[in-house]
Amino acid sequence: MAEYFVFRKSGRREELEKIIKDEIRSVPQPRPIHTALAQLHQIRFALTSNYDELLETELNRYSRDLTKHFYDLQNPKTAHFRGSMLSKPPSIALHKMHGTVEQPRSMVITQTDYIRYLANLNDPDRGMPEFFRKTVIPEFNLLFLGYSLEDWDFRVIWEGVLANYRDAAVDLKSYALLKNPSDFQREFWAERKVKLIDCDLTEFARTLAQEFNLEIPQLGIAKTPPAAPGGSTP
Repeated sequence: MAEYFVFRKSGRREELEKIIKDEIRSVPQPRPIHTALAQLHQIRFALTSNYDELLETELNRYSRDLTKHFYDLQNPKTAHFRGSMLSKPPSIALHKMHGTVEQPRSMVITQTDYIRYLANLNDPDRGMPEFFRKTVIPEFNLLFLGYSLEDWDFRVIWEGVLANYRDAAVDLKSYALLKNPSDFQREFWAERKVKLIDCDLTEFARTLAQEFNLEIPQLGIAKTPPAAPGGSTP
């Protein structure tokens, strides 16, 4: 649809970018999952295919030391990013795989954009930064949130990056939240070392809040106050 729209505009995509930007900016507040994740200092690296700034909003709100990089089709050196594996909480590095609404021209929108993204994925100048592709992804277990397993974004990460390490016999385990997965999906992805968790994002956020004592104002969840001296709670 996006490809058709841009084609009918003689290749000009400014109108499409404005429509997407206005729609994204119309969302009133971050979702519970953004709020929960932002408070977890155990999370040091994050990748997202979303254009919006909802996660950044919550990361800033909870005083995380945010280093952000976004992919930009227009930038011939977009892969030039230096991160550090030695960063400590509250630091977090965020890679926006498909660009950001802050720079509408960077957004991967049309079919042609996606093809170019795939073609350049492993390019040291125009692809995903090697810090994420060769360092972060191989070193950590991954948790996929908000993806369908048939989603191109998910498959790009899997086939374009993870599969290379799987074929090299690296022992990586990943997890994906998926509501009501089929038996076939469970079996298919289990062979690829991706364990499916039957849960929706809001319920998962609620569980995180309970387990790690987080607040989620959108759900009316507050932190449990620390116990007073002597063991009693006021």
